[in-house]
Amino acid sequence: LAACMATMFCSVLLGLVRGTRRPESLRPQRHLSSLLPYVAYLFFFLFWQTLRTAARRPVVVFHDRLCIAQNDPALKQQGILGLSAFLDRSEHMIILWSRRYFTRMWCCYELATYLRYPEAVRPLTLFAVDMSLVILSLMVVAIQGIVQAQIWILLMGDDLKFRLLLVAGASIG
Repeated sequence: LAACMATMFCSVLLGLVRGTRRPESLRPQRHLSSLLPYVAYLFFFLFWQTLRTAARRPVVVFHDRLCIAQNDPALKQQGILGLSAFLDRSEHMIILWSRRYFTRMWCCYELATYLRYPEAVRPLTLFAVDMSLVILSLMVVAIQGIVQAQIWILLMGDDLKFRLLLVAGASIG
């Protein structure tokens, strides 16, 4: 989300700077400034957690499949027995739900342990894993359209008629 917001901010800022009636020598170079939103996206995508921890306390995440040994039955049992202590101290639970979620006993145990104190109202968020493929596909299509539009703009120049045609074509298609 931070990377998307930074990209949007850079794009709007570049649009405002390019649209000013300043002499051509003071405007940013078109081909270089077109790369700025992509650089901002990558920077925030890669370093957002580091930047965020400078201002706020770090977020600790417990992912059961990564934090509990999967191959050693003794270590797995020990990890499952320790789940309740961790879940009692959790402020929020996020479930990556799939059709198989409630067929796994420890997933039911995790949820029951988290919800066992009704007086402690704590947030619970469900994300459907099946939807992640749809969202990823939409992101790939959107990025492809943005890159294609940037290439066309670089090839065709900064012609206003062409930009209007490109926007009209993108909104129709």
